[in-house]
Amino acid sequence: MQNKTLGKKEIKKYNELICAQYGISEFFDKNDLITLVDDGLLVHNKQTCFFFREGKIFPTLKLLEARPLLKTVTVDMGALKFLVKGADVFRPGIVAIDDSIHEGQLVCVLDQNNKKPIAIGYALLDTENMRKQTQGKVITNIHRRGDAIWNFTLD
Repeated sequence: MQNKTLGKKEIKKYNELICAQYGISEFFDKNDLITLVDDGLLVHNKQTCFFFREGKIFPTLKLLEARPLLKTVTVDMGALKFLVKGADVFRPGIVAIDDSIHEGQLVCVLDQNNKKPIAIGYALLDTENMRKQTQGKVITNIHRRGDAIWNFTLD
């Protein structure tokens, strides 16, 4: 595992990337201790905040617990056991859908009882079409509780 502590210029670069994708300026303070792990994870104060995939930066579920950044879809408790094993989200398990979700948009999947983030993924349909669907896959799961990103710790 290769860790690199980021300097002010690098932090600025990642802040610009986060701003471009999520509209949040100055996410990290220029004096924060930020570590880049294996060119795939950004860690702030031993907390994994973002990960990289396909040239894009994504918030982790642990970050989303503290700071909701994405539109949400809520699933019933019966869907949890499948999602934490890596399954995609299928329409029958969904109980609530935020307005204004666009096809291809990154969304956070919440559990119905606790409203905790359990997965993030790409919406395969917009809100209107997702609500009209009665079956089929509607979100492709890219990060979930229990995966390598969730379990990562910086010692």
